[in-house]
Parts: sequence; C-alpha cells; structure tokens
Amino acid sequence: MSRPDRVEVVPRGLAEDAAAAYVGVSPPLFRQAVKDGLMPPPIQLGRRRLIWDRSAIDDAFDRIGGRRPDIADQAARRKAERQQRDEEALDLALARRFNR
Repeated sequence: MSRPDRVEVVPRGLAEDAAAAYVGVSPPLFRQAVKDGLMPPPIQLGRRRLIWDRSAIDDAFDRIGGRRPDIADQAARRKAERQQRDEEALDLALARRFNR
C-alpha cells in the first residue's frame, strides 16, 4: 500500500486576506465587518500576527444569515448582562465615592 506524498491540511486559523476571501468579501470590507461586530475579532499570536478562527467566522456568518438565531440571542443576552454588570459596578463606585 502506498502512502500519499502530500497531506492536504486546511488551516483553522486564517490571515486577514484569507478570512476575507473565505467570507467572499474584500479585505477592507472584512475589516469593516469586524469593526461593526458582524465578524469576530482576530486572535493575536505573537506581537504582530493576527489570525481569525474559521469556526468563529462560520458562526458569525450563520448569525448574519439568520441560520443560527440562537447564537444571536446568546450574544445579545451576554451583551445585556455585561452592560448590567458595568452599570451596577459604576453605581457602586459612585456610591462609595460620595458615601451614599
């Protein structure tokens, strides 16, 4: 039995241009989608290397397309919980500061 000379590896981490191509948009449009929160932020490896997780891109793409509303609901719930905690922390800090 012969072994293949080459094994094809599909990377999970994608550089920005590959992530943009994977989604089907230009790199500037992909950057804007990341900035707008439509696409996930990159993972920083080392000082300058940014990598996008392919499965996080898939989840974001499904959420945008409406195929995974559960993900969108979870994200909205987590955001609301964070905002609530931040507001409570601010209220507590102000109360301590002004002895209320």
